[in-house]
Amino acid sequence: MSIPQKPFLIGALMAPMMLWMLHGVLTDNTGMTIWAALLFLAAHVAVGLVALLVAILATRLSPTWRDRLSRLHKPSLPHVAQMFAGMAIAGFMTHLWLHGGLI
Repeated sequence: MSIPQKPFLIGALMAPMMLWMLHGVLTDNTGMTIWAALLFLAAHVAVGLVALLVAILATRLSPTWRDRLSRLHKPSLPHVAQMFAGMAIAGFMTHLWLHGGLI
């Protein structure tokens, strides 16, 4: 069984961005406070919930939208696990490389 590469790569690309943002907040190298970082996270969660609610309402109210949305990408638990695996490995390796843990 081959492992799909796209979810793993997407997770691996997200890790350095998240490390960059989090590291700046934790080391106070940016003007961003922890409250700004939490607000940023909350905004992403809110947008995701709104998108989910709109999709649910569209499928309930419109047969046309139900058909269209049924063909969209629906990540499964293994798909999400692969993304997190890519993110964890890339984040770990980036962190070690930046702090001199890897030669």
